[in-house]
Amino acid sequence: MKKLLTTILFIYTSALAYAQQNLQGMIMDEAGTPLKYATVSLLKPEDSTLAFFGISNASGVFQVKDIKEGKYLLQAAILSYSTYYKNITVPMANGGDLGTIFMEQKDVQMDGVEIVAEKIPMLINNDTIDYNASAFKTKPDANVEELLKKLPGVQVDRAGNIKAQGERVSKVFVDGKEFFGSDPKVATRNLPADAINKVQVFDKKSDAAEFTGIDDGTREKTINLKLKDDKKNGYFGDVLAGGGTSERFKAAGKLYKFSPKTQFGALGMFNNINRSGFSFSDYLNFSGGIQSLISGGGRLEISGDDQMPIDFGQPVTGIVTSGAGGINYSYEPKKNKRIGISYLGNGADKKVNERTYSQNFTNTEDYTSNSERDDNTREYAHRLNLNLRNDLDSQRQIMLGAKGETSRRKFNSFNNSASRVEDVIFNRQNSTDLEQGNTVGGNVNMSFTNTSKSRDDVFRASANGSYKRTVNEEQWNNVTQFLGQSQTLVNNQFRDDKVYDYDYNGTASWTHAIGKLYYLSADVDAGSDVQHLIRKQGLPANETVVIDTLSPDYSRTYTSITPGVTFRKATRQVQHSLGARYEQGILEQGSRMTNIASRNYGYILPTASWRNQYGRGKHVELRYRTSVNAPNYQQLMPAPVATSPLSVYYGNPNLSPEYEHNASANWMVYDQFTFSSFFASISGGYTHDKISRAVTINNANLSQISTMLNVPDDYNARLNLQYGTPIRKLGIKGEVSFSEKYNRGITLVNDVQNITTGYTHELTLKLGNRKKEKWDIEVGGSISLTDVRYSVQQSMNNVYYNTAGFAELSYRPNDRWYFALSGDVTRYDARSFQTAVTIPLLRSEVSYYFLKANRGVLTLEGFDLLNQNKGLRRISQQNYLAEVRSNIIGQYFMLSFKYRINRAGKAGSGGVIQDINVNIR
Repeated sequence: MKKLLTTILFIYTSALAYAQQNLQGMIMDEAGTPLKYATVSLLKPEDSTLAFFGISNASGVFQVKDIKEGKYLLQAAILSYSTYYKNITVPMANGGDLGTIFMEQKDVQMDGVEIVAEKIPMLINNDTIDYNASAFKTKPDANVEELLKKLPGVQVDRAGNIKAQGERVSKVFVDGKEFFGSDPKVATRNLPADAINKVQVFDKKSDAAEFTGIDDGTREKTINLKLKDDKKNGYFGDVLAGGGTSERFKAAGKLYKFSPKTQFGALGMFNNINRSGFSFSDYLNFSGGIQSLISGGGRLEISGDDQMPIDFGQPVTGIVTSGAGGINYSYEPKKNKRIGISYLGNGADKKVNERTYSQNFTNTEDYTSNSERDDNTREYAHRLNLNLRNDLDSQRQIMLGAKGETSRRKFNSFNNSASRVEDVIFNRQNSTDLEQGNTVGGNVNMSFTNTSKSRDDVFRASANGSYKRTVNEEQWNNVTQFLGQSQTLVNNQFRDDKVYDYDYNGTASWTHAIGKLYYLSADVDAGSDVQHLIRKQGLPANETVVIDTLSPDYSRTYTSITPGVTFRKATRQVQHSLGARYEQGILEQGSRMTNIASRNYGYILPTASWRNQYGRGKHVELRYRTSVNAPNYQQLMPAPVATSPLSVYYGNPNLSPEYEHNASANWMVYDQFTFSSFFASISGGYTHDKISRAVTINNANLSQISTMLNVPDDYNARLNLQYGTPIRKLGIKGEVSFSEKYNRGITLVNDVQNITTGYTHELTLKLGNRKKEKWDIEVGGSISLTDVRYSVQQSMNNVYYNTAGFAELSYRPNDRWYFALSGDVTRYDARSFQTAVTIPLLRSEVSYYFLKANRGVLTLEGFDLLNQNKGLRRISQQNYLAEVRSNIIGQYFMLSFKYRINRAGKAGSGGVIQDINVNIR
């Protein structure tokens, strides 16, 4: 048997070696000079789509590896040279040596004329990589995100986040313009792939650097989607409707119309399958704003232990019915004279049943709490954005931005809880909470930039102002039992809040060239942040009986003036800067009940940065910055916040601002010849006078009183390592990443200092096939280990781990059929929690395309095929561990129909030559 297996393996590897061959050669111009960054592609003769490719190095040498046997059209292309073609058959008799390919320089250069006569899959143009979208096959109704997954050097994770040449993409433009603001997913998940002519990837400088010519070292990896010419002279989009079991439904519609001067898009959706809105910012409105997502201590973290319940790859908890709609319009009559306006509105009705198990501790013992709550939240939000850019001439620029928003929220909750030490129940509570509120706000910012004719001097002035008013009305009824004290308390009250927030500041700066590539900048920033709370709390009978001690009229103002100076050097390869600012701040407080003296603060704020782009796709970057965070009104206000006898909160009017230091180092290497990438980053932060929490726990009944205080220090650090490379022999690409997180914070528990130290280690592996013409396969897994240590109650110290795996498989045998199957398995271990939990989630999809040009598609989807979906979060914070289990959408099957709208106008006449498939025989 062993000999037979050896023989079979030998035959298989021999056949594989024969079936695959490497091609190599050299690219030169007519004078015999090697040409760098020429793309050598093997195209399929029947449709000119890309099969294999390589790129020439600095010596003009190229290699195309592991080519399957067959007939191909060889194409060599480089900017400003005529494209070279040759028909070849693999395997080649001469071992794959193509010799030297001589490229002829183009004789005619026509300004303003774009020639796209050939399907050149990829072209390197200085710092920009152009991908020809038509050279990469996608299914008929694919969106841009699916197209990006097929581009060499571009990665898209399961949550839609994009990396190009190893770096995260932060902006996606459509024909050079923003599309529905700055969220890349709005464009990549809503625009159809067949509308795209080219995908351009480049490092974008800041707007100020592009206009003034003074490089400030800022770079953002950016994608520009260039539309096909016929898409600029017509309209296109799609409509979708579907219904399924368990009364599930979805509906959506999109319509786009573009022209060289205008851009219009309209989006809409409505469903009850937990897909709420278009972007992250939409979710913040559904959740009552960013404050509702901030965990104790004022820090927002996205981690495996305390994840946000939005679609970052994990499911949304609860049952959500949601709708959203938006309109985007921009007009650019002349280059850099542009006005844009967009509107996004959404609403959600979310029902959540949540059970929480937590372990807590005092300075002498630990205890557990169990609670169950039923919540129903209804929220509606509308946002309007306006932006204007007007380059008056080559020296003067005006920028204007304005935002407005309004939202409404209704919330009701039913909750019961109990706390115990070992088996003895100390308290029990049943409560009902009804709440409604609305928010109105806006922001206006403007800037003026003026440069001298020599570009040696740049003056810039900017101003920003914002206003926000939040009104909230709440009424609750609590029945609390302190069993050890044989006491029952009934608390039935109302609370009406009005919060006004005003923020305005102005900045003026002057930059002067003091020599070639050297610049000195002086600037001053002044501003004020005002927060004002008017609260009425009392007994609910007609809301006339007000409790004065619980009804503050409180205001807080932080005013600062910050002058600074920065020295900067900027070359094409290296940019570095060194600067210092001084912030003089005044913190003022006023209350109807107390008179609090204002306090002055002064901080020196040094900054430094260094970036070296030492090769194409290679850079190292060092940064250091300091900042001041003034306490907000909730942290300062001395009046008690009391909605339950189990928990009372006091602010601390004696708080000082936080003084933060942050440093980071990044190293990125991307090899465009092998498409291997390595990314390493390390960052750390230290905060002096960190605003933290002090908790006093009554050992007799486990009720709590909390307040805020400044602790001497707080530390955090993070390390990320990531390596990705294709494994050509196996036809796959792989990525492995490792992350380390560390934080050390101080809280007080019954006046005893508790130091909480946390470590998180996570290892992730992903594999996928490189050629995605018919099959698309992605598999991966991760394991994370969390180690939390408490100085007060070391018995609470624990180490727990979570493991996860996923697989995604899709198959497109032809233009009519599409099949997909995906699965996720997540396991949470039992240590420090009640039980181990394993969650398998299986999904499937079958689509059939029909009608003219495959404009119609019928899709049958199956969600949670095993009916095992669960909502689970595990949290380690301050003086507690918690496990939260929530209801979540379960199994359903849905049949949907989508129709693609495409009414193209006449092709533009501006010298544009349409795609022509070139075949040489």
